[in-house]
Amino acid sequence: MTVSSVRTPMACLERAIAFQQDAEQLSAIGNQWSAVAYFYAAFHAVRSALMVDPIFNSPERLALFDPNWRREDRQNDHHQARRGNGIVGAPGVSDLVKALYPEIAIEYAQLHSASVSVRYGLGLAGYDQAALKRGYEKIAGAVKRNELVATAPQPHRG
Repeated sequence: MTVSSVRTPMACLERAIAFQQDAEQLSAIGNQWSAVAYFYAAFHAVRSALMVDPIFNSPERLALFDPNWRREDRQNDHHQARRGNGIVGAPGVSDLVKALYPEIAIEYAQLHSASVSVRYGLGLAGYDQAALKRGYEKIAGAVKRNELVATAPQPHRG
């Protein structure tokens, strides 16, 4: 079975809203899986911003972040670049957030980490569920206000 990913900004936002609603319901009953739902709400919200970010329309500006990044990377739906045989694959959403959107990078990484911990680790021990929700709200607010627009890094002058 092949699952196709969400491929338009509007579809990503709709998916983000669905995950946010799930997160709120799970949080209301104290269920740790709310962290997973908040992360995937953030993931889809950020993907919607990536799809419309003008940085991907300029190969020259995009290359200032990484010379291997391409316009098509705005559609990526994996979390991190895959590495193998000394080759680094296309950037994942986490890689793009870290480089392009430093204003939300910490919150995004915390949500991702909490999601992984719930799915594969010891649950939310050490995580503050309220802080995770605030992190999601910061990301969602930045997307809603169209604040996630990458600015190319300035060249170092030394």
